[in-house]
Amino acid sequence: MLLTIAASFVATPAAHAQTTIPTGSIFVEDPVSCPSDFYSGMTCFGATIDCTNVNSNIDDINVTVGYVTQATTLKGTIVFFTGGTGTASDFGPTNSFADDYVGSYMIVYVEWASAWEKASSTASDENILYAACRPATLLKWINGSAGPHPSGAMCAQGSSAGSAAIAYSMSWYGADSYLTNVELLAGPVLTEINEGCMYSPAPPDVTMCNGQSWCQSSYTSIGGWTTSAGYTSDKLSDISSWTGVSDCEASTITTSELNRLQQMSIVGGVYGTVTGKYSFGTKRHGWVCAGPASNYFDGTTDCPGFSDDCPNNSSPQGWYWYDQESDTNMALTGTNACKGSGTGSALYSTEAEGVENGLDPIQTTTSERTVIESDMSTYCSQ
Repeated sequence: MLLTIAASFVATPAAHAQTTIPTGSIFVEDPVSCPSDFYSGMTCFGATIDCTNVNSNIDDINVTVGYVTQATTLKGTIVFFTGGTGTASDFGPTNSFADDYVGSYMIVYVEWASAWEKASSTASDENILYAACRPATLLKWINGSAGPHPSGAMCAQGSSAGSAAIAYSMSWYGADSYLTNVELLAGPVLTEINEGCMYSPAPPDVTMCNGQSWCQSSYTSIGGWTTSAGYTSDKLSDISSWTGVSDCEASTITTSELNRLQQMSIVGGVYGTVTGKYSFGTKRHGWVCAGPASNYFDGTTDCPGFSDDCPNNSSPQGWYWYDQESDTNMALTGTNACKGSGTGSALYSTEAEGVENGLDPIQTTTSERTVIESDMSTYCSQ
């Protein structure tokens, strides 16, 4: 082992209320070979994160981190969190962003050995709010480490559940104190988990971008667009695994289970005297797929032609977080013609979250990827 560093936090005297959940400890190990899907030329190392100070039932988790060593003076560092469990070789779309960021920024990749959202091997101990200590601890460590973050602004970009990792870190673990700018693609998807799992009455329909000055979409002038907050069928097994509630959206789900889901959500979470925070000095821009099926790539022909999971609820779940409290540092864009990155059925089943390959509602002929990169370049600087 090369070094052991605790992601430190300032202990709060017992007489005073905590303002954030404490981060855990990270044990940095020897350099390792980078995963095949990581960006070419990265230096990689393994690490173990211990969050038992947050809750004694949280299992340790291993993670591989990679970064590109660069000789030039950089504007800052961008940490990437991929969607789902964060374990799969899912850096193909990210590599395209990295190609444009490298040279100006240190780019950092994160690949978890197991789902970061799954706190414990015991269902009754599952709690995503506690598990979010893991990405929060890693972000804090990177911010204080000269290797992956030698200088400049500290920024992050996440997609789907990866955007939730960033939102949890900001709302509950104090990451807004050092993050300069974040770009959140298709999410955060774990904002009100109970709303996504509600069976009776049905999950609510959520109307988005209905006149708010911080939200841009092609639907603003007609009162926004509306999508169900319910998790689609392709997401239910992950939600069940991460929460320990096996019957998400089933008729047997109970009020107590819905309350438990609320208490581990980004909005409505519960941890001692800590209160979730939703207004930040950090610049943040959300990018969500807009409109009904007919506004997705190839319209109703292919969304949901290959799948009944498009549109999914990444947009309304994200909206729950953005709509908590607006400030001048926040912006949200409803992307048109979202398109996945695969081929055949994989293209259409993933387009429900494919904002980077969609079209911007203001710069109507411009790929959203270009606009996202421009936003990062503008605000990730000191």
